[in-house]
Amino acid sequence: MLIKISPHLKQLAKESPAIRKQFYATDLEAKDVTQLPDLLLEEAHTKVKGLVHKYDNRVLILLTLQCASYCRFCTRRRTVSQVASGVITKQDLFNMKTYILQNSQIKEIILSGGDPFTVVPLLKEALTIFSRIPQIKWEPEFRYQIQKELIASSYKL
Repeated sequence: MLIKISPHLKQLAKESPAIRKQFYATDLEAKDVTQLPDLLLEEAHTKVKGLVHKYDNRVLILLTLQCASYCRFCTRRRTVSQVASGVITKQDLFNMKTYILQNSQIKEIILSGGDPFTVVPLLKEALTIFSRIPQIKWEPEFRYQIQKELIASSYKL
């Protein structure tokens, strides 16, 4: 398993066994993660690049395969280090929008990745494009919050 950890988390891991366990693999886990199976069947349900449509009323959009830190429990460990293959373009976003418009049962978009906050300009573009889809219900708040100190300081939020 590849280990990638932000400087802030690295410092916290020195003081916290729980944080250390979240980001540092054991010897048993140190193997080629690119050969891990797709247990969530996301690849089988990918309809257009970056869009997974597994459940009728929602889609999962993978804006990036990039993360500031790699979590041991990540369900996408086989892909997160392959950043170049997961690059999403503005045209990809429009292809996603077209797919969503053609499937009126879709009411919810889940933005994920990697970490969408590592590609803030693309995240803003995606929110602009997807906010114009009338069938999508928009929640007034995020379901969780990420503190900017937890990701690499080179990313501007």
